[in-house]
Amino acid sequence: MKLKICILVIGLVVLYPIRVSGQHVSTMDLIINGGISIPTEPKPWSDNWKWGLTGGAGISYRLSRSFSIETHIDYYSFFFDDWSFAARLPFTNNIRNIDAKSSSIIGLSALMHYGVLPLSPTFSPYFSGGIGVQRYYVSDIRIFEQTWEGDLVSDETIPGATSYGVFLIAGGGVSLIASENRSYFIEVHYGIGFSGDDPNHFLPIKIGFRHRIK
Repeated sequence: MKLKICILVIGLVVLYPIRVSGQHVSTMDLIINGGISIPTEPKPWSDNWKWGLTGGAGISYRLSRSFSIETHIDYYSFFFDDWSFAARLPFTNNIRNIDAKSSSIIGLSALMHYGVLPLSPTFSPYFSGGIGVQRYYVSDIRIFEQTWEGDLVSDETIPGATSYGVFLIAGGGVSLIASENRSYFIEVHYGIGFSGDDPNHFLPIKIGFRHRIK
């Protein structure tokens, strides 16, 4: 039910500017961003996976000088931390191999963006936050041990999972206004996803640009 409501909200955000376009209420910006993402909770996830790369794109509908609504699609990856995982395993005299892939989140979101009073003609802080739907993926972890002679001692797989659900995200950043149609930004958000038994928390740090297309 929550997932359906969230999809409806995002759909309304996408359709709203089409409804008001004939009234010349909004301008439209293309958003491109990239950066890193850091897992923070739950512990089994944040212990076994570390920071990874993120990237995404979006459309911003500016309704006033300070306020806009945005739709985003983003990909967040988290590299497997084999050193941290291996350090928590019991000591062995055998050769131990660990194999796992990056964890990831694909998010589709609708955000509200509010720019506070500019600190200068080219420097403007802002806050943003909203709701989205996510695909949350955690890979299998395979652990297998061999003797020094090459004989297999054990082969165990900790199963991963793929789940879908709602996530909330909020944060802020600063914009550097380069021209009437182009600005650059750096921002930090905090996201909480609800698609499994325990919410997944993550911290994206991004840089990017906005370019007016309408």
